[in-house]
Formats: sequence, C-alpha cells, structure tokens
Amino acid sequence: VDPRVVVLDDQTSRDQMVEHVLKEAPQQFILAGNSMGGWVAIKAAATAPERISKLILLNTWASPDPKLNEIQKDILRDLKNGFVDQVLSRHLPFALHPKSLSNPDLLAKLHSMFEHCKTGVLINQMEAILSDYDSLSLLPKITMPTLIIHGREDQLFPTSEQEVIQKGIKNAQLKIIEKCGH
Repeated sequence: VDPRVVVLDDQTSRDQMVEHVLKEAPQQFILAGNSMGGWVAIKAAATAPERISKLILLNTWASPDPKLNEIQKDILRDLKNGFVDQVLSRHLPFALHPKSLSNPDLLAKLHSMFEHCKTGVLINQMEAILSDYDSLSLLPKITMPTLIIHGREDQLFPTSEQEVIQKGIKNAQLKIIEKCGH
C-alpha cells in the first residue's frame, strides 16, 4: 500500500473536508479514519462509493449525542477565548486509556502536538463537527466492505455507538480492542 495522510485543517465543514479528501486521494483507494476522521470517512464513503474499495472506521460516531454536543460547544467557546491549555487539561483524560494518563512521556508528546497546532485549526474542526453532526442516514449508502475498530474503554464513543454503525452498514465487521481507549 501507499499510505497517505490527508490533513484537514483549513476546512470548516464536513462537506469541505470530504471534498479535500477526495481531491487528494487516488482514483481508487482504501479509506481509514479515526474519530473526526472516521466521521469524515463515513460521508466520503457515502458520497463516492465507486472510489473507495474498503473502509476502516476507528473510534468514531454516527448518532447525535446531545451531551457530547454540549461539551463540544464548550470546547469551541474556550478555544475561541484562547483557553487551549485548559481545554487540553480538561478533555485529554477522555481521549486516553486511564493507564496512559500516568505516562509522562506520552502526555508531554500530546501537549507538544497541541501546542504546535494552531488554535484556528482546532476551531475549524470543532465548527465542522458542530455543523453536521448526524451520520445515521449515510450508513445505508455505504456499500464497500467496512471494518470498525473500537477501543473498549473509549470514553468519548461507547461500544454501543460502534454497534449502531455496524448495523447501519451492510458489509461491516466490528472488532473490539480490549484495554484500549480512544
């Protein structure tokens, strides 16, 4: 395979993100997306099924979640007010396996990664998520073989959400990774 990473940093909507992915990708490809990337991959697979031969979704969502949606609105507000460190400190524990929180090297790498990320990128991504949250109606349009991978201890998206995605996609398999977070 020829793996490629498509960076989604300038786009402010899921449609723009999908358009960017499809523009950057070869004519025929396997698409994998984690979290927000999985959310984008769902729409890309429903939009251009003739181009995507296989789909891999990791720790993502399709159903609206009012509680998570409110948290994301709070994150967006805090980012716009310049509270990046506070957002990271408050929400990083939800994205990691509990044992990872005691790994200072990993935490330092994650903090460094976010420090180098422009706040505008995080704002763009959060605005895109909040503008087009629901993917349930897209799932039946996905026709290619799909693998859903999920960390059992993901605190952002429960296993039940992955089961909803699996049931909504005709050719989907769900694999759970034990002792694994988001």
